[in-house]
Amino acid sequence: MKKLTPFFICIFGSFFYVYDYFLAVSPSVMTHDLLSTFSLDAVHLGVLIAIFSLASTFFQIPAGALLDRYGARILLSISVLLSGIGVLFFATANVPWMLGFGRLLMGIGSPFAFLGALFLATRWFSHKRFALIAGLVQLGGALGCIVGGGPLAGLINHMGWRHGLLAIAWVTIVLSGLFWLVLRDGEKKVTAIPHVDNARLWDTLKLSQVWWTAAIGFASWVTVTGIASLWGIPYLMKVYHWSNEQAGYCNILFWLGLGLGSTFIGWFSDYIKSRKKPIYYCFGIGLVASLFFIGAEHVPSSVMMFLLFLLGFAASVQSLTFGIAKDIIPPKHFVTAAGLINLTAVFTGVVMQPLMGYLMDFHAHAQKGVSVVYEVSDYQMGFSAVSVVLVLGLIVTYFGLKETHCKVSYLD
Repeated sequence: MKKLTPFFICIFGSFFYVYDYFLAVSPSVMTHDLLSTFSLDAVHLGVLIAIFSLASTFFQIPAGALLDRYGARILLSISVLLSGIGVLFFATANVPWMLGFGRLLMGIGSPFAFLGALFLATRWFSHKRFALIAGLVQLGGALGCIVGGGPLAGLINHMGWRHGLLAIAWVTIVLSGLFWLVLRDGEKKVTAIPHVDNARLWDTLKLSQVWWTAAIGFASWVTVTGIASLWGIPYLMKVYHWSNEQAGYCNILFWLGLGLGSTFIGWFSDYIKSRKKPIYYCFGIGLVASLFFIGAEHVPSSVMMFLLFLLGFAASVQSLTFGIAKDIIPPKHFVTAAGLINLTAVFTGVVMQPLMGYLMDFHAHAQKGVSVVYEVSDYQMGFSAVSVVLVLGLIVTYFGLKETHCKVSYLD
């Protein structure tokens, strides 16, 4: 039984990462409900939903140091509790600021979900098993996105969005107590998550390739936060006259593409001995798929399913940015650089969700405080921002990123 304890602890601790991704994408299946209930326009809803990403971005850097000091048991328990209270605020909101405050509480705990799971892996498993555990944790994130689509839409359609979220909130609060009772930090086998001191952070910021690599990570992730996590599902509902549940299940293909792509892209890069070529391919695929996605009214629904898979697959190139960092960043800077690169991906939600909402409102000539029924052309204007950023990603890759041919070539 003791041999199974590490697996049980780490799997149980990883539930929060599954749940965190579920929270991140959950608004996509209730967009219409939120717009009508609170008489919001697209830009204000985008800002409220993006508060999750903003809070998550802010806590990315200190999360590792806090875990090293206080351990996963207490911080994961608190984070899960905050998430549950956040969902409770969101479900009972009668004014928009309560929606934003709920998303804020959810976002504060978000960085601890993934880092906490890795912390437990370092405490309960030897170094040789760490990569396997990390990969399984990432797979759990994809599972959370899937559950936050069609299955959540089915629950909301059956119970209503408020009652459905209330049930989820109370289950989450109970889960926080179980985390405290079940989780144990274990013995320190390797350094879990290094501290980030100011000197190391400043030295990392001076490396230009960190910024180019981070920019590529940002550009690759815009389809995730701009399409799959918020505006894609209501757009598909409008174009194909689907229910939120049908669109949510169709959106699973995006996450399937992301998951399979993330496991393939690193191998492919090593196989062809190039970092830049896979990035070109993925940005090219993403750009073409986004243009066809924008023209969905002329695209059969069967083809749209394939396009969603391609959009997710293209976004998976974000995982390659850590391989690039490993090639070009000196070991003393790597952890800090990886944190900053990951932070830019999270930050896409802060930028893209409100920006796309603004473009939709601008096109629809929405009036402040008046609920708007967005037409297909309004969504298309918003999605044009995604295509533009993908083009910028190609430009940054060509002019800024240095090819390493998968070899170590540290740049001081």
